[in-house]
Amino acid sequence: MAANLGHETSGLSDSKFEITVDKDDMQIPIAIEISGSTRYIWLTADFGDVPEGGFAAEKANELLRRNFKLQPAHFYVTDKDSFMIALPVENRAVEPSILRRALDKLAGDVASTQDLWGG
Repeated sequence: MAANLGHETSGLSDSKFEITVDKDDMQIPIAIEISGSTRYIWLTADFGDVPEGGFAAEKANELLRRNFKLQPAHFYVTDKDSFMIALPVENRAVEPSILRRALDKLAGDVASTQDLWGG
């Protein structure tokens, strides 16, 4: 479906692929994957590894505050210490316009939070 939106896709695994979205002079790679339950499509962007020793308390608090403004998109840290942002899309009657809106939202959230992730 993402290919129908005019984006080139590249496979990351059998169930996950990546597209690049242009936003505010940035090229933002966004991964797309269906959840194990198949109830959600997860859109994610990877900011790289968490700094050695973790985030300072002040930065962690700011990330949590910004989660409130971005929801349903949210920042998180994986078990392997990757710093990510994600947006769930309910996997029901998903049409290209719905996926485009979600991709645009996540790309906008990435662009508007450069002060937090150092882009």
